[in-house]
Amino acid sequence: MSRKPLYSEGSEREHLDLFAGCGGFTLGLSRSNLDVSTTRICEKDPKALKTLELRYPEIPKTPNDIKELSYAPKTTRKPWIITGGFPCQDISGANPFGKGLKGSRSGLWFEFKRIIQETQPEWVIIENSPNLRTKGLGTVLKDLREIGYLGVYTIIGGQHLGSPMPHKRERIWIVAHPMRSVWRFQPQGNPEVLGQGGESPEKTERSPLSDKTGRSGKGTETLAHSDSEGRKGGLSGREIAWGQTLLGCIGRCLSELKGRRRVAPPSPYQHSWEPPRLKPRLDRSSSRISSRVDRLRQIGNSVIPDIPEAIGNAIHLMENNATA
Repeated sequence: MSRKPLYSEGSEREHLDLFAGCGGFTLGLSRSNLDVSTTRICEKDPKALKTLELRYPEIPKTPNDIKELSYAPKTTRKPWIITGGFPCQDISGANPFGKGLKGSRSGLWFEFKRIIQETQPEWVIIENSPNLRTKGLGTVLKDLREIGYLGVYTIIGGQHLGSPMPHKRERIWIVAHPMRSVWRFQPQGNPEVLGQGGESPEKTERSPLSDKTGRSGKGTETLAHSDSEGRKGGLSGREIAWGQTLLGCIGRCLSELKGRRRVAPPSPYQHSWEPPRLKPRLDRSSSRISSRVDRLRQIGNSVIPDIPEAIGNAIHLMENNATA
């Protein structure tokens, strides 16, 4: 099977990778069934930029500061999909005094929002710490709705992939789509879309996911809420069906990726109580590797590429079953 090009200047569906880190989103979407091409990367960290330049020398990386990135109203070529994990330092549990979205770093969400508003992409994928649920998720979902997007969120970690990882690495993932075209998609449970085993990640793994009313996350509660009156949670039946269908597609695509990794024999640094896992090229005992701290920081900030791959496959399923 031929591999689709990562970069194509004339691509019909362009991908903008914000807060790109070492390129996990770009790599994941390039492996997915979604026909997109990354046409711009935005990342400010100098060390991460070196990694990106090594991996994707052909993809433009300027400006590298999101505050300087802007799309003029008359720009003809705009991204079809935008991805990004905005900084979590003010949200993460490692910073108990973090100010959430009011912090200088995690507050870059509002620049992310500005880019979405300027470009009006068909799809948006956002990643962050699960702590966002109590430190700004309501604001993010409300902001998306204010600029015309319906967002659905879920918690996904390494365990949803069946991957032999030393930790769960759970993250919150938000997928958004313009409200104006939600009607194009099939309702929840359509066999053409979901097939067998099409359940949201919350139904396949126990999750602490909950909405602001305190109910456990079971699909509909994971949708964006608005302040509008007259409808439960401010959502129409069609919007709820869209969210449930998308979560089902994501669950199905995650299941399809399970067990894909090759399991290596136990390595010297693996604990006896851990399941067999892959030996990474870099681990915390690699003290003689050049720039070890910088590399570990990039690994810690990165996403598991399989997750954006699965979400890309889910979007592909949705689009293939959408009406014109």
